Amino acid sequence: MAKELPYFKFYPAEWIKGRVTLCSHEAQGLFINICAFYWLNDGNICSTDVKKRFNNCSKELQELINENVFKIKDDQIIIPFLEEQLTAFGIITKKRRLAGITSGKVRMKRAKKNICSTHVELIERREEKRREDKTSSVEDEKIKIEQFDSFWELYPRKAQKGQAFVTWQKLCKKAKKDKPTWKEVKRAIIKQKKSIQWENKNYIPHGSTWVNQARWMDDPKLMTGPGIKAKNTVGYTREGLPPKKHRKPDMEL
Repeated sequence: MAKELPYFKFYPAEWIKGRVTLCSHEAQGLFINICAFYWLNDGNICSTDVKKRFNNCSKELQELINENVFKIKDDQIIIPFLEEQLTAFGIITKKRRLAGITSGKVRMKRAKKNICSTHVELIERREEKRREDKTSSVEDEKIKIEQFDSFWELYPRKAQKGQAFVTWQKLCKKAKKDKPTWKEVKRAIIKQKKSIQWENKNYIPHGSTWVNQARWMDDPKLMTGPGIKAKNTVGYTREGLPPKKHRKPDMEL
């Protein structure tokens, strides 16, 4: 304990008024040494230790004992003013130790909480990335029949759904090289919705027409109004259909 506090309080007034001044200078010098020895050993010394530590001091030691400068109990030396300081310092040290333990527990708890929070965040990020990768993988695949509902939900003109579904099925059954990916379809509809031509619902082709004529290939930048040329070189009419001279007999209306 005393090693943690390398000094003790010394009051000159108490020294001058104390019984130690009734002793010889040699005994007073020995007392100072005994105090330092006592403090370094946390108050745990006996007269035998003092005699071994300080040679030829039996006379001065006995002089201090006779003047009741300190107490002797079972050969154990007790110096009251140092004992008080050690006791007080021990209580303070204990409080500090307990406070340190409590503070350490709080810090550890916070650290664990932060670690758990970070771990959860990492798991959530991985899960989110996995979902994104999965979604990206699905969108990069060629369109499937079961994706028609997604197409219909996204497509702005809700008319002739049955015919649009039949056309979608036909497109899905084609060879891979002849059909688009879902990403191409989705991106084309989203961009074409922003075109000038599609601002007027009358100029938006029916879903079956859009699918049948591969309108996902149309460039939205060229869709500035009715009568423009699509990528398949067929012009739009007011209803979003090619001119009559290009229509097939079974073209849906």
